[in-house]
Amino acid sequence: MTFSSIKKVVYQRTGLTFDAYRTMVLKENITQHMAALEMDDMKTYCHEIRHNKERFNDLVDGLTINESYFFREPYHLDILSQWMLPELLAGETKQEGISILSAGCSTGEEPCSIAMTLEQAHGPSILSSLNISGVDIDRTALSKARTGIYGKWKLRQISPATLSRYFDPVHGGRYVVKPKILKKIAYSHQNLLDAPQAKMFLSMDVIFYRNVSIYFDRSTRMKVFSHLDRMLKPGGYLVMGCAETLSHDAGQLSLVEVDGCFFYHKTATRASAHCDADGHTQGDHPCPKAPGFDPPPVTGKRGNRSTAISGTRVENSRHLYEKSLSLARQKEFDHALTLLEPMLKKKDAMVEKAWILRAGLLLQKGDTETATQSCQHLIGTNQHCAPAYLLLGMLAGMEHHPRECLKRFRKAIEIEPNNWLAHFLMFQTYQALGNKDKASGQASVVVRLLEKGQESHHGLDYFPFSFSRADILQLCRKQSP
Repeated sequence: MTFSSIKKVVYQRTGLTFDAYRTMVLKENITQHMAALEMDDMKTYCHEIRHNKERFNDLVDGLTINESYFFREPYHLDILSQWMLPELLAGETKQEGISILSAGCSTGEEPCSIAMTLEQAHGPSILSSLNISGVDIDRTALSKARTGIYGKWKLRQISPATLSRYFDPVHGGRYVVKPKILKKIAYSHQNLLDAPQAKMFLSMDVIFYRNVSIYFDRSTRMKVFSHLDRMLKPGGYLVMGCAETLSHDAGQLSLVEVDGCFFYHKTATRASAHCDADGHTQGDHPCPKAPGFDPPPVTGKRGNRSTAISGTRVENSRHLYEKSLSLARQKEFDHALTLLEPMLKKKDAMVEKAWILRAGLLLQKGDTETATQSCQHLIGTNQHCAPAYLLLGMLAGMEHHPRECLKRFRKAIEIEPNNWLAHFLMFQTYQALGNKDKASGQASVVVRLLEKGQESHHGLDYFPFSFSRADILQLCRKQSP
């Protein structure tokens, strides 16, 4: 078995994908793991990885980036405390307690932050009503979470008063979470790619699933999303990272906005549509189709896809582009990308639009590396291509680099000052950073542009946004001074 075979096994079992950087990390982990096992034969090591679960888990433990800190993206915690919790306590679940899951909890900062936020806002008695769980695929991270011990860097967002209230100092300048919080959290090992089996994971009121899906391709994201849907009680909420939320909207859950914060809601009247690995329904409701799952439709007189593709060669570029765009809107990304390929080599007026559409489709598929390369090609050809900078900003958001997001969006605005989408994305990014003043300023610009009809087209013909222009305008009005 070769290195590529090991990578394939890891993907099949965990859903983890590997760009250039993560491929390097995997190679380093394999080298270190083989050394620790005193193995120098790759064939023997590969056999161990395939057939020894403990060996496989040891390899996987080092593949995720456990970069987290307390009170990250605090507006989500505020919405949980001020909006979701009162709604849930007023419902039938109050007798059972409120169940909250941190999916992909890493070393425990997120579930601890949840408990601290709710205790601080609602008093110590609220803890008796909470059932907080944290799950992760990384057993080493879970072991650290159970200790509750953290260095100062993890606490960088915490005020002295909060530090004193919830932590005790220990050796080496580190701090340990106080027992009243730490004892409220149950940690367990869980692969999110696997369907949940334990009953405790099938009755969640709130699931936090933030900054996890960056490791997955689109098909894996939607499979995990389907599992999370199943884990939610009717009336429950799913909270995702700012850059992740809109890319997961497949119609399974309702997308909600409160004070500029987006999250998903499972309506009380809708039962879960449980799908198996092939997308077949396991209940009374039709299984929602996840974008990127279905193969391209069979077209052409002989029912052969190659016939349809070869037939497009006689079509002009504009017609071919419109056909690709139509397929994209039907979530037929692979077919759309195939139709675009001949256009990328041409030198007519449609080639730039074809490259922009290609980059957008690759972003939707989760192929961030190739999408980035497409954007860089666009900029190399036309340094004033604002859509390329918009897409690079979105890609930076998916990789959780907000400063890079802002840099790219600013460049798009520098090229097109009236680009309302660039201003709106800057508004969202500043919100994620907790900079309310600058977020408010960008919201005001969006309102001005949209109200007065002064906006320029953002240049992205395919941009699957879950909100209408009126919704965006209303949202930004709420957030503008």
